[in-house]
Amino acid sequence: MLSVMTGRSEPDQMIYFMYAPDRRHHNAQVIMEGFSGTAVADALSAYDKVDGVVHANDWAHVRRKFVDTINSAPKGTDMSDSLAARILVLINALFHYDRALRPESMSYDEIASMRDKKQRPVVDEIFVKLKKYQDRIPSSTQLYKAVMYALNHEEGLRRYLDDGRIEITSKIIEREMKAFGIARKNFLFMNTVRGAQASANIFSVLRTAVMNGLDPEKYMTYLFEKLPLIDIEIEKQIDELMPWSGSLPEELKSKRK
Repeated sequence: MLSVMTGRSEPDQMIYFMYAPDRRHHNAQVIMEGFSGTAVADALSAYDKVDGVVHANDWAHVRRKFVDTINSAPKGTDMSDSLAARILVLINALFHYDRALRPESMSYDEIASMRDKKQRPVVDEIFVKLKKYQDRIPSSTQLYKAVMYALNHEEGLRRYLDDGRIEITSKIIEREMKAFGIARKNFLFMNTVRGAQASANIFSVLRTAVMNGLDPEKYMTYLFEKLPLIDIEIEKQIDELMPWSGSLPEELKSKRK
């Protein structure tokens, strides 16, 4: 299963799930067809080859590599002053600084300016340390894999510093994917490709409704009531039913905060 979602800077929020048997370049190209711009994702090479898309790498994936390094150490090993621990402190600082940069209270240009002031020096320090030690680390170790993962994707990891609209991590969409995985046991009867895509389409509508502050059950009921009554060839009528439409009844909004 592949998925894409809008960034926080987009006025209309949505997520789209697409069934695919693998994550090869062709499927990445299909799900991102028509999009041009920057996409935050993991280091899958298929994303690097999508036409018109600039790849920004996810810092959470780098952080996970160094956490795994610490966790893989023999029981009782003091890792508090290890390279992995020191890099992890710096990465945690990046996330700490970024949590304070809220688009609700500042412009994206201001976010980029603050990142340049607070986070760029930290990113520089991370890569200086990694390059300093990379040749001293045995290639068979978990630490070497973590260091090389970061170094191999330095350009993409730095990309978020230059544009306040780019997020430091894609963890939001990963959470959405986990929700799909948890619900998968309910889809056992959908054992065909068409069934898999049907469930992906339904999940896309439900989760997009949630992203736009709607009660998903009420919204789906509303769609089932209204869709038979409109001409789906008329774009304006479809637009009025979209989860972000200002034409939707107030009672469809979720009461959850």
